[in-house]
Amino acid sequence: MLEQIGASAEGYTGSRTGPWIGETEIPGMKLLQDLRLKYGRPYDFAGDEQNGTVTMMVACEVVRRALEEVGYENLDGVAMKEALDSLKDFDCDGIKQITYTPEDHRGWNRARIYQVQDGEVVPVSDWLEAPMIMPEG
Repeated sequence: MLEQIGASAEGYTGSRTGPWIGETEIPGMKLLQDLRLKYGRPYDFAGDEQNGTVTMMVACEVVRRALEEVGYENLDGVAMKEALDSLKDFDCDGIKQITYTPEDHRGWNRARIYQVQDGEVVPVSDWLEAPMIMPEG
């Protein structure tokens, strides 16, 4: 967006559920940037890659925990769900900390407000808790 509309982006404000691509002081974001540079792709957006990376980190951890608990021969959907529901503040290399419970499968319940200032995207809030919204009925 910044490259496309330039100075017109100044002051744009929006929320994100994960860090901005420039927050390379976060180890996971630095890794994503390094991988993009290594493979010759410009690092233009962290959304899909960030979500995919976190999803795979969680999936690998859930499989690891389930295998540790029941072994390969007994691995099934129940063991996987129990392992998933045991995640509490699972650190995804600083990108997010994921928590699942039997009642709450959001995984991450935080959002942060970002704003374009002097041509750069900067956080303008802390990580804020997003409430669970349940449908009526």
